[in-house]
Amino acid sequence: MSIWKWLVAIFLFFFFLIGGIMWYMSILNATENAISRRDITELRQILVDTPERSCDKDFYGLSMMHLAAQEDFPEGIALLAEAGAMINATYTLSEEELEYHKDLARSNDERADYVVRNYQSIEGMTPLHFAVIFHAHKAVHELIRLGADVNLGDFKRQSPLYWAARSWNSEAISVLASSGSDIHAETIIGGFTPLHAVFDSFPEHPNIGMGYAFTSELPIIYYPLRSSPKEARKKTIQALLDAGANHLHPALHGETPVDLCPPDEVSFHFGHLFSAEEAN
Repeated sequence: MSIWKWLVAIFLFFFFLIGGIMWYMSILNATENAISRRDITELRQILVDTPERSCDKDFYGLSMMHLAAQEDFPEGIALLAEAGAMINATYTLSEEELEYHKDLARSNDERADYVVRNYQSIEGMTPLHFAVIFHAHKAVHELIRLGADVNLGDFKRQSPLYWAARSWNSEAISVLASSGSDIHAETIIGGFTPLHAVFDSFPEHPNIGMGYAFTSELPIIYYPLRSSPKEARKKTIQALLDAGANHLHPALHGETPVDLCPPDEVSFHFGHLFSAEEAN
């Protein structure tokens, strides 16, 4: 074979390879875009033509089901499940993908260890975790209706209920508890319960300001509060107590939820319990 034939063959190979990759990415982006816009008609058409797209992941390794949960898109969740997407899909990032994001961070003058910590902090999370963290209430109901495991924890064994407490999502707490979520489930690290988790959140952040809760391990996630942080905690704590949480449950090293509560808020959140105990 002459050199020209070799060159033409190589050119055609890379032409079709690049074309195939671009076609795949356009389909993948179309799926993501349909979910982000909550466009049920477009998403239905994509999944009818290529149902395997329901199992794709985005640039960050999140499944389409995670994205639909995050967007509070119950109709999309139902369509994805019908097309074969896993309701209990867990977030995983391969070593190759993690190295890529670390290199990208370095090129943007960001700390690679910070990026790694961000991705590892959501390792093992399911769509239900994302729905409760983002206060996507319709998505929470739809995922549970379709059979989502309410007790499936992330890599630290932090359940959706734990994250609902940590993100001060009292509405999700009530739904999860009534659906069988273990109110006393303990994490692998520290042995903390959902009631402990209420005090593992930050009420403000310099890049966001007051009025937003902000989780310590997920700086990419924030959500507006309809009340002050103190009132949001109060509502969350009451929802957990109503579901049977124990305010004196000791963690691995003996800390109770009361011990983790800011001293100036103990009576506000737990005073009625101590009064009842003293009366008895």
